[in-house]
Amino acid sequence: MRTLLVFGLLLLSMHTQAQHIGNYRWKYRLLFLSVTEDGPLTASTAASLYKLETDAIAERDLLVFYIREQHVYDANGEKYELEIPENYYPMPGGTVLVGKDGGVKLKRKTITDPATIFTLIDGMPMRRAEMKRKKPD
Repeated sequence: MRTLLVFGLLLLSMHTQAQHIGNYRWKYRLLFLSVTEDGPLTASTAASLYKLETDAIAERDLLVFYIREQHVYDANGEKYELEIPENYYPMPGGTVLVGKDGGVKLKRKTITDPATIFTLIDGMPMRRAEMKRKKPD
């Protein structure tokens, strides 16, 4: 019984530990969208724009996060413990796109539509190389 309790506490502490942003470098592009309206995050304007774009998001190795009141949430609206630098935080109602190299690629005062984000990503040298490698011979 005590072993089960210790194991449960270990799992709980691992889940609540904050992920460091460096864990995503060279693996994922990160999109931070600031949600200012009340209500569930999944019903927000930002979420509604990106909800149907799951294939395009996955193809571009893009992780979408929503920020409300300095808290970070994943695409499902679940609170996500993520340590991120201050320059990655979008302005209220804004957008920040971070490349795989960790550099800020876009910072806007408004929520940016998916087509604009995808076009920007697809123009990046690393993404062009990825697309070239995936092309059938």
